[in-house]
Amino acid sequence: MKNVMVILIIGLIGLHCSKQTIVDPGTEQWHYTALDSNGVTIVTGTMSFSLPDSGRFDGRWSLQTTGNPPNIGSQSGNGILVGMVNDGTVRIDLNPNRIDDNVTLLAPFQRQILQGKWMWVGLPGVINEGRFTLLGPAYED
Repeated sequence: MKNVMVILIIGLIGLHCSKQTIVDPGTEQWHYTALDSNGVTIVTGTMSFSLPDSGRFDGRWSLQTTGNPPNIGSQSGNGILVGMVNDGTVRIDLNPNRIDDNVTLLAPFQRQILQGKWMWVGLPGVINEGRFTLLGPAYED
């Protein structure tokens, strides 16, 4: 009985934490909005990372779908991200450990706002794409 209570408490804590915004100390919080090819908002949420002038970075994301958009790949829930700033372009992979189910964000480098294209990429190539905006800490209310 004692083991069941411990498992239940751990499960409830995990459920509570999974709905919280993930922010690691020393990172910046960015607000994400993804649009489909028709300009309709399909995903919103937050990402936490520090954007370097160049090189690799990593962080976390916590995203929710708006409505029931089809074919958006794995950009809902919580996850880790890996990014790279190279030659004035920012690339962020939302599912860096997946070859056949990755959502990639591409945007020109800017310090506090990233606007570009998201792509759901699988083994056949790009499955779906749209536009996105990431607003940095300077844009917080």
